[in-house]
Amino acid sequence: MSIIQHIDQDFAFLVVVNKKNNNEYCFKFQRKPHENFWFVSIQDGSWSEKYYMPIGTIRVWRGQFKAYENKTIKEEYKIAFNCLEWVFDNHDKKDQMELVQIVYGKINLV
Repeated sequence: MSIIQHIDQDFAFLVVVNKKNNNEYCFKFQRKPHENFWFVSIQDGSWSEKYYMPIGTIRVWRGQFKAYENKTIKEEYKIAFNCLEWVFDNHDKKDQMELVQIVYGKINLV
């Protein structure tokens, strides 16, 4: 399954693990039915009190998926947005995607 196929629904989770430093990010994608953009949030909070902070959108323009940062993104979430942007810039490059592990679905990050 590809990332594009996975998020091609109204509600999806995607976990990205950087193999080099083991940083993990759980992204939540939400869209209105049959639209060409998704609202993206990042999982944050303690084990028992998870919440999702909005960080950006994914938009499709002429068949290309691109990440756009929210104008009001908090500084502590910019690295997560950079990860999201990198994934969508490189999702079709096998050599680059070998640098990360992708989990299609939700996992509980500590």
